[in-house]
Amino acid sequence: MSNEENFHDLIRSNHLFENLIQQTLSPSVSDSGDFTEIVITYQTNIKYDYDWWINIHEETYILETFGTEKLKMIEAKDIPLHPERFYLTRKHQTHTFTLIFPKVPDHWKGFDVHEFSPGESDTLHIFGFKKKQGKYFANI
Repeated sequence: MSNEENFHDLIRSNHLFENLIQQTLSPSVSDSGDFTEIVITYQTNIKYDYDWWINIHEETYILETFGTEKLKMIEAKDIPLHPERFYLTRKHQTHTFTLIFPKVPDHWKGFDVHEFSPGESDTLHIFGFKKKQGKYFANI
């Protein structure tokens, strides 16, 4: 099973990723200096018609798996912060964006991504990034 297929299974509930039956997500994680970057490529559902949009709340964070430590998102690239919206205009449109966090501490064995958006129930939750040979992978 590919990373992309594994990652699809990680998504729980999200205004970015509603109706996941035929949508695609492809993640990658990299540590560059003092930062951890999570790059997500999103492809719309084939049933998509028009007026589909994405954004991310500034209160997005990563949480240590089975721990209490969390790191707040520093920056989002190529995706607007809530309440601004990026509109997707066609079926199967692909959009790639990057979420930047402080560097994940070496002692973390894994982490989850959570978007906190006060008053909204459909937010991003990605579970299961695990450390393997010093790098983080989605559900491997």
